[in-house]
Amino acid sequence: MIAWSKILPYAVAVASISALVVTATPAEAGPVSSLTASFYTLAPNHPDVEHGIDGLAATGLVNSTLSAGGLPTVSAMGAAFGGASGPIIDVNGAGELQWWSPHGGIVSFVSSNTVALPYNQHLFPNGSSDGAVGYTSARLDGTFSLPSAGSITINLGSDDDGWVFVDGKLVVDNGGVHADIVAPTMTSTLAAGMHTLSVFFADRHTVQSQLTFSANVNFLPVPEPTSLALLGAGLAGLGFIRRQRRRG
Repeated sequence: MIAWSKILPYAVAVASISALVVTATPAEAGPVSSLTASFYTLAPNHPDVEHGIDGLAATGLVNSTLSAGGLPTVSAMGAAFGGASGPIIDVNGAGELQWWSPHGGIVSFVSSNTVALPYNQHLFPNGSSDGAVGYTSARLDGTFSLPSAGSITINLGSDDDGWVFVDGKLVVDNGGVHADIVAPTMTSTLAAGMHTLSVFFADRHTVQSQLTFSANVNFLPVPEPTSLALLGAGLAGLGFIRRQRRRG
């Protein structure tokens, strides 16, 4: 017979250790602090500006993944859109939007620098709001690392087009020519490891120009080796008790 009076206190202690290890790993969180921003000017005669205002966000103008070259690609809807936000004309043979690629005298590079997040800026070109010197487009890019599985929570507001891609996949679609609209907060689950974050913006109308953006990363810390050893010992102890109980 097993002396359960001797084993039970050990079982209670093991169970307590196991519970402590499991509950001692609370979620941690932190903001993405900065991104590299590149700014461009769409010329006053750019084919995709000054077509009017749709009013609401026109979702679906771009496809759900970035191209191999890292740019949004026009969707079938965007290529045929009948409202003020389309059809989107300035694309290359691969369907990539060229609003962030200097070419043909209709898109010119302005500057590149690191911007702190949260980001909140009026983006009229050269201080102008009348389109006389063109319209600002911008892209913000960066990477971040998760030590374990977690998520990223994104807040975006834009006037006009605003798109956010995580690991090349569209997670916030705030496209179209519209007043400053704050898109619904979006949270995406992520695996451990390195991840990419890209924000694309374009002002296409003389009235207003605004971009706001922030991102917060959440993850569960990896337990320290000591904690893992305690958990393993606890589970082994419980297994021993079960075996002894069957023998008794």
